[in-house]
Amino acid sequence: MHRRGQPPRDAVHALDAPAQLRGRIERVYRVPRGLAATVHNGPRLYFGGPERSRAKWSALVSVLADESSRGATYVDVRIPERPVAGGFAPRAPEPSASTLG
Repeated sequence: MHRRGQPPRDAVHALDAPAQLRGRIERVYRVPRGLAATVHNGPRLYFGGPERSRAKWSALVSVLADESSRGATYVDVRIPERPVAGGFAPRAPEPSASTLG
């Protein structure tokens, strides 16, 4: 049995989550294209099928460590060689040289 708000252990292990991230996973669920997870204070994670889970976690860790992924609302590692971080809030346009006076 699992505590309320925590995913069942077998769901986390099915994703083969690294030990240091297991405690942050709040929920594992099915989406039309496979498995997804939510993490505490982090983006939604899209894994797809359970195959190649280690490669997917490795890609995920690399994306999360990259400064450019900060603020992403999701990370898609269904194809671990091409991870995608997205859902960023729109940025304000930077002033152009002609508007600086």
